[in-house]
Amino acid sequence: MKALFITLLTFISFVSIEANQDKTTITAIFDGYENDIYYFSAEGEEEFYEFQQINSVASKKYDLKDAKFKGKNFEVTYTTETELDEDDEEYTLFTIVDLKLNE
Repeated sequence: MKALFITLLTFISFVSIEANQDKTTITAIFDGYENDIYYFSAEGEEEFYEFQQINSVASKKYDLKDAKFKGKNFEVTYTTETELDEDDEEYTLFTIVDLKLNE
């Protein structure tokens, strides 16, 4: 019973963390995938976006490793998290959580 309670509490904690993450949505052109990074740029602006991760839901919608999506306009929803590297320095991790192809 104790193990079940701990498992349930852990699951609820993870769900709460996901629900509390701020999501941002942008419209951007997919510039390509290289060195495990997804590159996007905002049309008509000099803003560039680098996403280090993509969740399983978004990656099942569109395989951005396929060159056929390069140059296509997407609505990209993403989250950010602050992480520590091996030198204990902070960096921001950008993760794509949803994609919609604008046609």
